[in-house]
Amino acid sequence: MPSPPINARHIITPAVLSPNPLLSRSLSQFLFSLSTSIGLGMRISMSSQIFALLHASFFSIFAHHVSTFGWSSASPAHLPTNESPPCVDLTTPHSTSIALLSANQQWPRQHGPPKLPIIGNLHQLGHLPHRSLSKLSNIYGPVKLLHLGRVPLLVVSTADTAREILKTQDLYFCTRPSLLTLKRLSYNFLDVALAPYNEYWREMRRIFVQELLSTKRVHSFGAVRAEEVANTVNSISKSCSSMRPVDLTEEIFSLINRVICRIAFGSFSASDLFPSLSIVGVVDVINGLRRRLQRCFRELDKFYQEIIDEHLERAEQDEDIIDVLVGIMRDESSAIHITLNHIKAILMDIFFGGLESSSLTTVRAMTELARKPELMKKAQEEIRTSVGKKGMVEEGDLEQLHYLKIVVKETLRLHTTAPLLIPRECMNHWRRICPAMTMGILHVELALANLLYCFDWKLPSGMQIEDIDMEEETGISLHKKSPLLLVPSKYNW
Repeated sequence: MPSPPINARHIITPAVLSPNPLLSRSLSQFLFSLSTSIGLGMRISMSSQIFALLHASFFSIFAHHVSTFGWSSASPAHLPTNESPPCVDLTTPHSTSIALLSANQQWPRQHGPPKLPIIGNLHQLGHLPHRSLSKLSNIYGPVKLLHLGRVPLLVVSTADTAREILKTQDLYFCTRPSLLTLKRLSYNFLDVALAPYNEYWREMRRIFVQELLSTKRVHSFGAVRAEEVANTVNSISKSCSSMRPVDLTEEIFSLINRVICRIAFGSFSASDLFPSLSIVGVVDVINGLRRRLQRCFRELDKFYQEIIDEHLERAEQDEDIIDVLVGIMRDESSAIHITLNHIKAILMDIFFGGLESSSLTTVRAMTELARKPELMKKAQEEIRTSVGKKGMVEEGDLEQLHYLKIVVKETLRLHTTAPLLIPRECMNHWRRICPAMTMGILHVELALANLLYCFDWKLPSGMQIEDIDMEEETGISLHKKSPLLLVPSKYNW
């Protein structure tokens, strides 16, 4: 298969979205795990990370994933074996990763752009660091050395070596550094996403996978997902008669927010406790754009405490994730003693991670289909033929929707949620694969299927396909800078 063109990130072609999946199940899982490996997708600003990194004196790794596999690139500038940092055996000629090396250790001279005194290569990261790093890879080859201040940054920019680092050699690259911002927001690394790789992390991940996100428990929330999807469909239906554009970005974020809150908190919604902030606004606070870490932490801590208090006061019942965590906290025989701070740290992962990854992927999928109406029609025909006149797509219908699954996979390929993963430390990522990946993909597929099944979509009056803004917003998670506005019309069976 020929390599896609340079602007393939903004193109979905009929050949790519063919009936035969180009991405295997394992590869699509690899892509989704990369896009959500910051735990469950939490956005953290580059400014806050760089600030922390400049004060770091540790050996850490900062993984970078260029989302489109198979890109054509400049001729690789292979490093001699004796010049490669001993942190990883980069045996393949193409890869995609970044490592922050120990600032106190002497390393052999590496191929890469020259650095400035004090700031190193910080000035070359630009407004969108993942784009800047990709361009540097075209100049300096797939392996290069930069510096964030005094911290060495090893950049590996092709898919094969990213897989080598994040999967094959993941045992050596699966811990986390102790960054100030991440430490504060995770209650001193009591969560799963940011905790260093050790016995505590393994036990917490076991609880996460077996108790909170098991297949049985994920399916037990099916009624919640169905109800909230129906609410979104009803909300959009009200705009059909007036032919007004619908802000799909807000609708999708609101949908995923309600689902995540009900799964994790019961009946709580973030807007109840953050009335002055929109859903995206809350995430922006976490993103560090307002530089209010302490205020943000206090608000979130109060939010979580009120939720937990409500669960502690009611009769014990396994209705949502907090109920499960409270039960573990009260179980004296548990391998790990769970406290309120442990519960709050896990809620941080679930709320912000689950909200970001699923929402952004769904918005990007609808955006790409809006830019390719013939592909949207193809997806709609498959869904409507398979589902019939049931009125809503149910979770049991998703296995039949092969083309829809290809659309989701291709969206993840073109628009990974997080092209820059959170910092990692090298030690004696595949172990960091997102434990909520199955649930996240389920949310994306169910939301997308019902949006395509229940409505026909067109651009607002006077708007052309080329007018759809694809510009990305600065941050670890790649938001569209402008909302997606489309005009719905109710489909009549």
